[in-house]
Amino acid sequence: GTFNANPPALTATKTTLDRLESEPVYERINTLGAELREFLSEKLYEREIEATIQGIGSISSIVLGHEGTEYTQSLHDQEYDPDRYYDLAEAARDAGLLFPPYHFQCIFMAEAHQKHMDEIKSRFCEALDEFQDQ
Repeated sequence: GTFNANPPALTATKTTLDRLESEPVYERINTLGAELREFLSEKLYEREIEATIQGIGSISSIVLGHEGTEYTQSLHDQEYDPDRYYDLAEAARDAGLLFPPYHFQCIFMAEAHQKHMDEIKSRFCEALDEFQDQ
């Protein structure tokens, strides 16, 4: 079987599940997701970049070339601009952020991001500077 003779993997799994039950991990990462969505929305709006930031809990997505405040399920490519997303993802990479490689994928927050949120926000602003200069 997959885990035969692999007690370290099973121990790590049990430790993770115990932590998820005993600590407010989901609450913390969901708060980070909301903070990120609010920040992204604010910065894109300030720069008059047409975009929708949507998500739930710790999961977010950026849709460029589309504006709206309600969650939109399964946007079609003709309703927004995937190429602009790729330009933003490239600018983010140049600023030290790794965005999902495809426009239909999501950003996932983890507890490790908590101590780096100020840096993430700063680098996103750098990415927007480069993105707007293109």
